[in-house]
This record gives sequence, C-alpha cells and structure tokens, in this order.
Amino acid sequence: MEKAYKNLGYIFLLLIPMAILAFYKSYLVKSPLNNDRIDGYIHFHAVVAAMWVILLISQPLLLRYKQFKAHRLLGKISYLIFGLLVLSFLPLIQRTYSDFASSINPIMDLLLLLIFYPLAIKNKKKVTVHMRYMIAVTLIFIGPTVARILSHYTSVGNYWGPLITWGCIPLILSGLIIWDKKNGRNYRPYLLALGGFTIYFVLVFINLKP
Repeated sequence: MEKAYKNLGYIFLLLIPMAILAFYKSYLVKSPLNNDRIDGYIHFHAVVAAMWVILLISQPLLLRYKQFKAHRLLGKISYLIFGLLVLSFLPLIQRTYSDFASSINPIMDLLLLLIFYPLAIKNKKKVTVHMRYMIAVTLIFIGPTVARILSHYTSVGNYWGPLITWGCIPLILSGLIIWDKKNGRNYRPYLLALGGFTIYFVLVFINLKP
C-alpha cells in the first residue's frame, strides 16, 4: 500500500459512527411490528450493507498490518457479499421506479457499484488502481449516510441537504486528483469516479424541488 494511504482503514472506521447516527432514528429504533415501512427486504439490505462496510474497513487495515492471506480471503468472500448487495438494491428500486426522483439514489448507487467494484477486481494485481476504485466504492456509501445525518440532526432541509451531500463527493474526488497529480501518483481511477458522481449530482439537482 502507498505510504500516503497507509492509514486509510482508520479513516474508514468513521463509517461506523456515521452509520449509527444516520440510521438510528429511521431504522435502529424502529420495530417492524409497528412500522409497515420496515420489512424483510429492508432488513436484508441493512445486514448486507453492514457486512460490506465492515469489509471496506477491514481490507485496508489488513494490508496496513501485512495480513495478506486474510486480505485475499476476504477479497474472495467479497464476491459473495457483493452479489447479495446487488440483490438487496432491487426491491428498493422496484418500490420507487414509478417516481424517478425517488429512484435516482438506489439506481445510481447500484450503477456506480456495478462499475467501480468490477474495475477494482479487474485491477486487483495493480494495487494503486485497485485501491482507488475501492475508495470510489466507499464514497457511494458516504452519500446516503451523510444525507440522513443532515436530515435527522440539522435544519438544512430536503433541498440543501442532498445538494450538500452529493455536491461534496465530486469536490472530495477533485481534491484527491489534485493531491495525487501533485505527488506523481496514479489519479486516473478518480477521473472515472468523478465523472460518475458528477452525473449523480446533476440528476439529484435537476429533480429536487425547492
């Protein structure tokens, strides 16, 4: 792993408290017995997404401490978890397909997953490329998490909240591109990620109602 990214796993650990904050009010304290919006499909998506986040955190930490065999084993397990994750998105999309504005998020999340993760696997022997595509995968999960935090705990509202959330991700990627380019590192995977998340932001923006 590149020296500049050796603590990436510790940064990814922030996903845990962020996810707890994001889903505490809308999911963690809700009972399926008194909330008809929470069913088996939602639980399935939540469990698989949690497994995926744990995987995202574990893999760079295993590399950090040179646990290469465990890293490769989890990499193989990730194929199964990824398949389950893709399946878990389908009911979410099916429920919102009649309302394009509501279906943008699950459709774009799934589409970007289907682009970045296969590219990461294709380039698993090119560590610098593989890592950057996995960072792009992680950013997919940051969007919905931050959006819920802003919705539950701030007064930015349903218009500015999504704009801030999905507008920040292209800015983060732009910063990473500038940083890598300045230091002579391979920033090209970030360019593809920037294009994907910019399209995501534009779709969110044009379908928001002030």
